[in-house]
Amino acid sequence: MDLVSYHGLTGLPAKSVAACGGQQNIYQVDRSSITSRASTHRSIHPDKALIYSTDAVGHQAHYYNGPSAGQIFSMNKRDGQISTALLNDVSAVDVNTQLRRSDLDNWAYWCLVLALKPQARQGNIHFQNLSSFLTSFASINEAFLQALDDTGMTRPPIVQGASTQVG
Repeated sequence: MDLVSYHGLTGLPAKSVAACGGQQNIYQVDRSSITSRASTHRSIHPDKALIYSTDAVGHQAHYYNGPSAGQIFSMNKRDGQISTALLNDVSAVDVNTQLRRSDLDNWAYWCLVLALKPQARQGNIHFQNLSSFLTSFASINEAFLQALDDTGMTRPPIVQGASTQVG
């Protein structure tokens, strides 16, 4: 096996957090947990690549009644359908707020910044999202471009000045 995939983004157990008027079990998808997973992974599997996978981050799905009786629609943050506008710089934001409010935009950025740092042995940290929504691809691309900028890397010519604004 050449890689290890961490489902639920970090592979860490859910944490009970006060949210939505009660306690909610929320996967540990905060920036510190994402960074910690990379460090732990490197110490246990120094020769294997790491994949952060959003497929099991199922917390905080939102359900809405459709126009027809009995019709229900769901939206989920892991698919990029819900954007919370939490900034990527969360140095002044407590962990529980990150757990409640972070979204695909944040997760992709935090993982990709780690992947682009020289100590990451580039090519060993990957980000996976199995959604088929255009907004997911747009969010991940914007996170990638911001991560390139914030790590001082040059954008590839194919995305120079590219915008993935939806709508």
